[in-house]
Amino acid sequence: MIVLALGVLSGACNKQRITDNPSDRLAFAIDTLTFDTVFSSLGSSTRLMKVFNPNNQRIRISRLQLAGGAASPFRINVDGLSGTSFENIEIAANDSLYIFAEVTIDPGNQDNPFLVMDSVVFETNGNIQDVKLAAYGQDAYFYQFQELCTTTWADDKPHVILGNVLVDTNCTLTITEGTQVYLANEASLLVAGTLEVLGTADSVVTFEGLRLEPFFDDLPGQWGQLLLLRGSQNNMLRHARISEATSGIVIGSMVSDNLTDFGNNNLPDVTMEQVEIRQARDYGIFSFYANVDASNTLINACGRNNVAALFGGLHTYTHCTFVNYGAIGIDHQLPIVKLSNYALQSQTDVRVRPAAISFRNSIVYGNLPGDASTSLGEVEIDTIAAPTQFDYVFDHCHLRTFLDVQQPEFVSVTTNADPLFENITEEDFALRENSPALNRANPAYFLPTDLFGTDRQGQLDLGAVARVP
Repeated sequence: MIVLALGVLSGACNKQRITDNPSDRLAFAIDTLTFDTVFSSLGSSTRLMKVFNPNNQRIRISRLQLAGGAASPFRINVDGLSGTSFENIEIAANDSLYIFAEVTIDPGNQDNPFLVMDSVVFETNGNIQDVKLAAYGQDAYFYQFQELCTTTWADDKPHVILGNVLVDTNCTLTITEGTQVYLANEASLLVAGTLEVLGTADSVVTFEGLRLEPFFDDLPGQWGQLLLLRGSQNNMLRHARISEATSGIVIGSMVSDNLTDFGNNNLPDVTMEQVEIRQARDYGIFSFYANVDASNTLINACGRNNVAALFGGLHTYTHCTFVNYGAIGIDHQLPIVKLSNYALQSQTDVRVRPAAISFRNSIVYGNLPGDASTSLGEVEIDTIAAPTQFDYVFDHCHLRTFLDVQQPEFVSVTTNADPLFENITEEDFALRENSPALNRANPAYFLPTDLFGTDRQGQLDLGAVARVP
């Protein structure tokens, strides 16, 4: 019993004292906790602030509070408790405390980004310290599970799609130059009528994920897709950038119970000029018996195929660059381009649609390993189940492929030499001085300007991005 009492007494003596020395202060990893652009009424992600006790004794925060109190647009959580003011919070010697912060913006219909601020104030041993809170907020137009008829989206405010939006049959959605469209997780823009995206070289239209914090930069799969449904006609995308989607553009459908539904009477079509699709979790362009005419289009870093032209259709790709070297969240294992003219209604019922597919003055290149005996490279031509009604050609292209390019489907094609892009990491796909894709284009299909509206100055180079000497 005596030994036990002594042990208890010894433990009590070793318990940390709480310092009341004014020279003992808190330390902070940052002086300002900054939130990226937050759309009105949507809140934000949770940000973390870490508070340190660098002293050799326990310290007590007598008061911890939001300076703005209950009127503050910010909210904090301290040690699992939400509120605006907390008292007598202790931090052990050389230990730390986590504070979580959120913000909700009420912009009062201000169209331009604006700044809201507050601070978290700490009172300790007579000292007043603070960490500032700063968030940029912006008002926006919001859409959720709506059907639209003929209307125009302008660039006066961002347009935020929180849940699937449908452009109805016989209706047209026009999106003007410079407009920013943000889409929430799993949200898509569906088009049964017509979509007109009318950007310019100096003012592109952008589609990207709603989360603007640095962690989400270039993270694929943050939203659904632009889905052009069966029967959707006269779609135009000009000077658009599509980032961070599950699939950039889906034309036709990905699934159907009855392949008879896919006929000429509801064949969807799209024209794409100066379009960039990047960081798609699955596909850049996925088409299923559809017509696609794409020029000066760049598709980079997709988790499956950059271009999947399946179940036939009419496809023309001119001065395009389709590249894949993998990226954050992108494990590049499938060919960049996949073409087919059939689909299976059942294991024994093969349905065929005519295919006419042309790649002209284009580059298809990535880093899939292999050789002629183990890999097809970055181009897969699937004619096994339906070898007829399938016309395709690669005319004046530079490819990574181990297919037999001596066949008539390949016209003036070069293969498997590094195209020497300027900077793959920075997504600069202009060609360097000694690129094998320089001065190789067929003049019959030559486009005088490139993806960015840059004059090619008569240089017959392949791909979507001009090399300007």
